Amino acid sequence: MLVAAAVTIGCGNKYRPVVNPVQPTGPAGTAAGGYAMVLTQPALRTAASATNPCPTPLAAPTAGNPSATTLYAQPSIATVIDFSGDSILAQAAAGYGPLTTAISPDTNEVYSLNCDGTISGIPLTSTLQANNISTTTLFAAPTTTTGGVTTLGAAYVESNLLVQNAAIYTVDKDRSPNSVGALNAGSPPALLQEIPVAPAVVALAGSPSSQRVYAISQGADGNNVTWGQCADPTSVTTNGQVDGIDTATNAVSSRIPVGTCPVFGLTSPDGLRTFILNRGSGTVSVINAQQDTLDTSFTSNSGQPGTIQVGAGPVYAAYYPATSLLVTANYDSGTITFISVPVDAFGNDAAGFGTVLKTVSVGSYPAALSILGDGSRVYVVLQGDPTNATASGAIAIVNATSFNLQNTIAVPGHPRVIASTYNNPEGKVYTVAPDSETLTILRTDTDTISAQLALPGCGVDVHTNYQYVGQSTIAGNAVTANTIVNMSNSPGSGAPTTPFVCTTTSQ
Repeated sequence: MLVAAAVTIGCGNKYRPVVNPVQPTGPAGTAAGGYAMVLTQPALRTAASATNPCPTPLAAPTAGNPSATTLYAQPSIATVIDFSGDSILAQAAAGYGPLTTAISPDTNEVYSLNCDGTISGIPLTSTLQANNISTTTLFAAPTTTTGGVTTLGAAYVESNLLVQNAAIYTVDKDRSPNSVGALNAGSPPALLQEIPVAPAVVALAGSPSSQRVYAISQGADGNNVTWGQCADPTSVTTNGQVDGIDTATNAVSSRIPVGTCPVFGLTSPDGLRTFILNRGSGTVSVINAQQDTLDTSFTSNSGQPGTIQVGAGPVYAAYYPATSLLVTANYDSGTITFISVPVDAFGNDAAGFGTVLKTVSVGSYPAALSILGDGSRVYVVLQGDPTNATASGAIAIVNATSFNLQNTIAVPGHPRVIASTYNNPEGKVYTVAPDSETLTILRTDTDTISAQLALPGCGVDVHTNYQYVGQSTIAGNAVTANTIVNMSNSPGSGAPTTPFVCTTTSQ
């Protein structure tokens, strides 16, 4: 069946995404209010690079019109997808040149950092309209004046963000010194202050209500590592640093050494442990967030206190609270690693903390993963050969109990993001790629493609507002209602990038 939908968005432009669903054969899920949001950017000509996370736009500013927004010929498009019907509910024009996104803890808002130096707040609702979206500039672009002529410089780009209940933190990689921006969570957000941190800051970690967030830097006080050097992790030999930031005062509370080329981190939903993924070292550094120090109380398999050895090149991780399970995507070894990380009632490491349960081969270049809401499977997005434009990616499906690879399903492009939602007995898995205009949706009761939806532009990011909706138990076992992906994951400086873009028809 072929279904065509025409959605009118800003300035009279019409995008006509074509929906090509594969008709379901199993039971249908019903997730009231269960949505996915996809952000796409039309009219790209070159991709992000390992040293520049912002793609080159189709149109550049001119002397007569130097506005930063003209860096992109068209705004990005936010598309809201219904869980139950795999249908497009709403589309609206958003910011120019989106880089990465994160969702608010209440799941009502998706925040987008844009390559023109702005941040957009996009309500996650089935009635989304362009006038609901707020966009604001955090830092004015620098200017230089020579001979009475003022020239506008490139915009300051915030490259990652983390959203808490009442605050937003951004990675201000272009500022000097490197800093983290503390913002209120208004609409639009407003900058409260800048917090200086270690050089080459790349990412943030923290739970929605944690008393600290952690700024992850590839450099450390006293060394000269710069943003982009970790594109080749073997070229960096100095350790990175994590700066703890007290969310009550926005003051730096700790400086914690980690491994080489850290690229990603996440905090357990209870706020007790933060896990830092060091691509260069092939390790995970564990921080006791209560004590604001490296957690050295468990037995390390790496021989280094506070670290867990995993497969080569860890770049992403997800945490499943019901079983205290951490799973890492190891980009350089084509594997994922399952790690047990339980704590006791007092917040101490429980027996078996830090135990590697299994490392599983999944395929070429696993860039991200999502643990299904019932804890049964892990869905891993495989980027495929990043040097071959005609190669395609895939989704690998791994059983989270037996640790067996169950299936691999080809998807378009070279994807680097994935999201899932679950409503017993069925879930959905979503992925997009920066070199494809297609959203692929898997249904998890059959682990087959449920639909492939045509999108207005190259894929940037995708989020779901619930990882688990519906009943709170399955077969008598309590299920965690929701685990929010409240931090973003932008490309570059060691985080996976795709050197290709879609041959866009949305211009």
